[in-house]
Amino acid sequence: MEQQKILILHNLEDKKYKFLKGFLFLSLILLPVNGFPLGLYNELLLELGFFPYLILSPLMAILLLERFYYNSFITKILLVFVYWNIVSGFANMDSILHSYYKQTFGPTRYLSQLFMVIIGFMLVLFISTLISKYKITIQQLSKYIIISIKTCVLIGLIEILGKVIGINIFLEIYQVVASSINRGRFIPDRIHSISGEPSWYGIYSAFAYPFLIHAIVKERKHVLLLLLFLVTIYFTLSRTMYFIILLQTVFFLPILLKRTLLNKRNVAIAFVSIALFAGIMFSNEEIVAQATSQLTGTLKSVNDFSLDSNESYSSMTRLGMQASAVNMGLDNFFFGVGQGQFMFKFQDYVPDWALGAYEIQHALDPLARKVPQAHGMFARMFGELGAIGLIIWLMLWVMCIVKLFAVKKRVGPREKTEIYILLGLTFGILACGMNVDSFRMMVVWISLGIIGGWYLQVQKTLEDHKEQDKYAENSG
Repeated sequence: MEQQKILILHNLEDKKYKFLKGFLFLSLILLPVNGFPLGLYNELLLELGFFPYLILSPLMAILLLERFYYNSFITKILLVFVYWNIVSGFANMDSILHSYYKQTFGPTRYLSQLFMVIIGFMLVLFISTLISKYKITIQQLSKYIIISIKTCVLIGLIEILGKVIGINIFLEIYQVVASSINRGRFIPDRIHSISGEPSWYGIYSAFAYPFLIHAIVKERKHVLLLLLFLVTIYFTLSRTMYFIILLQTVFFLPILLKRTLLNKRNVAIAFVSIALFAGIMFSNEEIVAQATSQLTGTLKSVNDFSLDSNESYSSMTRLGMQASAVNMGLDNFFFGVGQGQFMFKFQDYVPDWALGAYEIQHALDPLARKVPQAHGMFARMFGELGAIGLIIWLMLWVMCIVKLFAVKKRVGPREKTEIYILLGLTFGILACGMNVDSFRMMVVWISLGIIGGWYLQVQKTLEDHKEQDKYAENSG
């Protein structure tokens, strides 16, 4: 009787916080807005998807005291990563205290970056607990992510009609939308929908794409949305994102062909869509001429792999800064130089062949506003946190893959499909480390929270089944 009473009280306590799910779903809808103007004050405030958690932060702290949270293998590894950030900082404290560059002090930079990692840990803990405790399914998550995809596609198509096709009214509409939600400069020849930059839109796409695939497989719809989404990704002109989306597409192709794409309805939708688009395009000679000119320029840009290509945000800058971070790590192999300290130390490690890149010249100029960036998560971690920090971070993602494959043998067809989706998500977000070096990207923490929560939920279900089987065996 006492045990039953405790169980009832526990269930009532869980229901009290059920409204928290709404904040998770809202964050998924807001996720693609990652260049928000308030980010001038703090990196995390660039991410509109962070604001629901910011509003909840006092309650999240209270819940921590109430032992509301469940620990997964992800949060345990992340906690080790947080500890290593602190250890590395103490090992480099003398250098950090005396660092100053471009109106930024070393201790300020260290603490702000450490704070972001701690917030990321708390977000993963919170999201994974919500998903596990309230049995939030991948299908539910996909529903809200698709809302954000539809918004991106709508604004993205308006942007294409304005920038690529050259229809002024659409360009004016887009500029009004972009100026209200983005702090960045206007980019005339690459699209980024409601995200801050083309590469940031690509990172969001790597997160959202697997959930769109899941909805297509489970619901047998959204094929047209998929095609339009891929069109918007194409016009970002981000070669790294082309590679990541192609990687995910190849991974998902077997399940798509088997479950969905080869039915007559979807073939008909694709045919009618292409025919309508071609009919609209070729009915106006001026639009055809403008589109042809723009597309020719686009293809030239995509195929321009020269190191000094301005069209690709300077390949030389990215390779040069990543090489600088690697050289930094080799010189500070165990502890690195400390979290957030790349900007103070990179000058001594820039390779000679990269010095001609104008963005690196701006980074080296103490009077220029350009803040030095490593342009790659793995290179940055090696430089700032040493080999140990990089190994811990990579182990986190490798364990996600290992755990998902391990549990695949013990679950049913629905969960196997979800494992397929989560593996595609893992590969995509992990590959984004080649293109982004910031801990403020919410897609990273939300992805880890989803994987951790799903795993906790499946683990609990398997344990319940085991207990039931054991009880039935004893009763028999």
